Amino acid sequence: MEGLLQRLHIIVVGPGLGREERTQSIGRLAIEVAKAQEKYVVLDADGLWLIQNEPHLVKDYKRAILTPNVVEFKRLCDSMKVPKDSPPEELASLLAKAFGNVTIIQKGQQDIISNGDRTEVVDVEGGLKRVGGQGDILSGTVGTFMAWGKNYEEQNLKNSNDSNLKLQDIPLLAAIGACNITRTASRLAFQKHGRGVLTSDMLSEIGPAYAELFGDLGEKGLKGNL
Repeated sequence: MEGLLQRLHIIVVGPGLGREERTQSIGRLAIEVAKAQEKYVVLDADGLWLIQNEPHLVKDYKRAILTPNVVEFKRLCDSMKVPKDSPPEELASLLAKAFGNVTIIQKGQQDIISNGDRTEVVDVEGGLKRVGGQGDILSGTVGTFMAWGKNYEEQNLKNSNDSNLKLQDIPLLAAIGACNITRTASRLAFQKHGRGVLTSDMLSEIGPAYAELFGDLGEKGLKGNL
């Protein structure tokens, strides 16, 4: 595991993992090794099942992002004893603080993203049908942005005192970018396929969604809508 993760910038733990102890133990080991190597970690699906039962695995680890849906979010709040009578718009921030300022993406009609210190809402138009597997696309897209952030960190942040970007901003910004792309890809896929849209239809719209938001060659200076 150590040798494998040394070649990676980030890991995504959860989609397809399963809840059996054997597979959960592999997820647990991956998280522990990733932390030891200061890797960014995205947790979704069965990875969140692991975290609700063993929250210490990511507590205070600010390089982690949790991406819960409605049910998973409630379980995490229960696990971390977030007050149930809290204002709904503050729950993501409270959960993030309970985890020690780990970044949370509270998925829903609008995506609420918080690291406990800063909270952002992504409410760009999505498709009118949410497909199974859309969360996997989001977690993978978050991972992509986090990998870019890791490259930026290695090339700029550790060797410069001039950057306005702080290390703790990388997971939050990655989450914002990924939520925008996933929602836009959902809208583009729905426009083409309507109620028959499938997860695979969204995959082919990730590139167009990136171009719409950031420009066809955004990394070379051309800008899109964001």
